[in-house]
Amino acid sequence: WKRFWKEPFAKEAPEVDFSKHLAAAVFLGGKRTGGYGVQFLEPVQRGGVTVVLWHEKSPAPGGFVIQAFTQPFAVKLFPKPPGDIASEGTFGPWNTSTPSDTPLQGRYNFTNADLGVF
Repeated sequence: WKRFWKEPFAKEAPEVDFSKHLAAAVFLGGKRTGGYGVQFLEPVQRGGVTVVLWHEKSPAPGGFVIQAFTQPFAVKLFPKPPGDIASEGTFGPWNTSTPSDTPLQGRYNFTNADLGVF
């Protein structure tokens, strides 16, 4: 978490109690204008795996947007379901020219997890 936060944001990570929360992050990469963003949806369970859904927001056709290079992203905390969750994964190295191409891999194992909190 600390490394993830420090590389793209160049500051210390906020304190998070990961015994109570899960974090999700989406980086859209470079865009030629403003008006883009990330909207998180409610997580769902598919075959025993929790999937964090998100939607890319785009500018409205013909709408006014800032004419500037942007790199939209979003980070969100979700309540951690009760039960045992084991996670492992890797992040990086950070791709400064195209953040969305930064390698990210994770695996989660849920044992007796109650996903009703979502």
